[in-house]
Amino acid sequence: MQTSSATNSNHSFILRYLLLLALPLVLTTLGSAYLFSVMQKNTLLNTARFFNDSTAQQWDNSLSSVERQINIIIADISENNGDLPPELKQRYRDIWQYLLYPDGPIKTVYYMLQDNKHINFSLHPTPIEFKESERPWYRNAIEHPGTNIWSSPYIDVIEKTPVVTLSHAVFNNQREFLGVIGIDLNLKVFSARIGRILESSNQVAYMLFDRDSKMIVAHSDPLKNGSLLDQPWIYKLKGRNGTLMSENGDLISYHALHNNPSWLVITVFPFKSNILIGEMLPTIFITLVLSLSMFTLVAIIFRQRLEHTISTLVQVVRQLRITPPGQQIIIPKLAGIEELEDEIVMISDKMQAETEKSLRDALTGLYNRRHLEETLATLHKENSQYILAIIDIDNFKKINDTYGHPIGDAVLKRTAQLGCQLLEEQATLCRFGGEELVAIFEKTDIASAQQLMELWRASMGQQDWREKGLSVSFSGGITESQNDAPDSVMARADAALYQAKQAGKNRLQRA
Repeated sequence: MQTSSATNSNHSFILRYLLLLALPLVLTTLGSAYLFSVMQKNTLLNTARFFNDSTAQQWDNSLSSVERQINIIIADISENNGDLPPELKQRYRDIWQYLLYPDGPIKTVYYMLQDNKHINFSLHPTPIEFKESERPWYRNAIEHPGTNIWSSPYIDVIEKTPVVTLSHAVFNNQREFLGVIGIDLNLKVFSARIGRILESSNQVAYMLFDRDSKMIVAHSDPLKNGSLLDQPWIYKLKGRNGTLMSENGDLISYHALHNNPSWLVITVFPFKSNILIGEMLPTIFITLVLSLSMFTLVAIIFRQRLEHTISTLVQVVRQLRITPPGQQIIIPKLAGIEELEDEIVMISDKMQAETEKSLRDALTGLYNRRHLEETLATLHKENSQYILAIIDIDNFKKINDTYGHPIGDAVLKRTAQLGCQLLEEQATLCRFGGEELVAIFEKTDIASAQQLMELWRASMGQQDWREKGLSVSFSGGITESQNDAPDSVMARADAALYQAKQAGKNRLQRA
């Protein structure tokens, strides 16, 4: 349980790294949303500018058309010294009756002579008490003689609706005052035109604004025609055109008319509420949720795979640590990282080779005394029965003294090689020290082990040597373990070896 807990704790770094990897995804999504917002804002600004420029041109054309009409009348009045002849009056009556229709841009035409006589053309009857000289447009014309003057919005006494009037004080060539002419515009018609333009954008507000009076000339909402525009941003409308952002997030674009610079075409777009909340936030949320869902799925799969790989590597390292020397290590498959698997196998083989080398005697190639002691200790710990035989080459000192130590080493090597050939997998051969060799039998009984040892001894006496007069034999002792400690078993075998030596050598003695 402790190992599992430690493993889970150590693997928690994977989750932290995955969360760290998710951070760029969130930042990228938010950054993309911000860029989208900026691009959308710029697009709306450009669209609003284009829309205002286009509609301002339409307004200029409409106002210019009205001014052309009034200029024609002014020319005729000036030419006739203020008194139009009957045929000309009838002609204008016919023209204005044609132009004055319910859905037309002109509502009423006034002509007030200096002697207070008047000629009116209107869609509706003019009240008897109506006096043109008391109207705002009349006073504006008198204050600006000889100039076309557009009034600020005011309430029409005939229909009680907001109107604006183009007026002009007419003079003859001698600069004598002849009268005032005025033309009322039908603001409802202009609001209806604006409404048709903005049919697909009901959240957008569009208006024609009088900068001097701070009043709305025409609005996409007809109910706001002639009302005062009470917004803090109107004081920021500087110059002929521009764009700005209001405090509540509305995008405002404006453009001054060429014919009447005090009148501004204004478009108000609720950018923050419409784009950010209505469009951007849902898009950001959906994109972020989908991205995080995909990332989470990939992260779960990646985490499981990585944890499996780490656990497998831990298992491999543990096997490298606990596998007994000489025993084959089974390396689990590491799918997708076969190169690492190959490296682990190479390291394992190298470790096994080094371990095997450390347990072998350099001269004979047999296992060394360290391996002998470890093997006996393991067999005793596991209560395993075994047969132990120890041999000692007869007269080995004399061989060294007579033929030299290289020949003595050759004798040891030949004895070890012959033992490996004859005993094969029946016994484990070790060099105990000097000219003493030990054989451990784990799978045979004492009789079979003794028979194999006798075969080895007899074969040793039949070996041919290049050195003249050289003959090699060995004596040995053999015993059963009988669950005794390794030292006791070794002592009995050594005692039997001593008895064989005392009995004349070249023989095997059972303890």
